[in-house]
Parts: sequence; C-alpha cells; structure tokens
Amino acid sequence: MNLSVFLSSAGILCNIIGIILLFYFALSPYLKAMSGGTIYFHSDYEPPEMTKKRLNYERLSKIGLWLCITGGVLQLLSLFV
Repeated sequence: MNLSVFLSSAGILCNIIGIILLFYFALSPYLKAMSGGTIYFHSDYEPPEMTKKRLNYERLSKIGLWLCITGGVLQLLSLFV
C-alpha cells in the first residue's frame, strides 16, 4: 500500500468519525430540544450537571469538526503524493 492510498484512507476514516461526532454532539441536542427532549442549552438557569454536559458536547463537537477538516486535508495531500 503506497502513501497516497494510506493518506486517502486515513482522511476518509477521519471524515466518517468527525461526521458521526458532529451529528451526535452538535446537531442531536438541538433536535432533541425541539422535539420535547430533556436537553435545553439555551435557558437562563442551567443546573451544574447540564453545564458539564453542555461543555462536553461542545468539546466533542469541536473535535468532530477538526477531524473532518483533518480528513479533508489528508485527502488533498494524497492527491499530491
């Protein structure tokens, strides 16, 4: 397996993991809140456990975004190697 195929495969894997993280931790809480779920991030009072959960969701959604960006860069690099 040459370097180009490895970079492309690693990029695709990063993209898949990043998209899953983005969907679950960035989009999913807002869909749950709109459908009457229990996750509300935009209220005046936020219990401490919800603050911890919100910060965790934000961190994991940013990791997902960076994985998608990294995957795209790896796929671009695979074209030039």
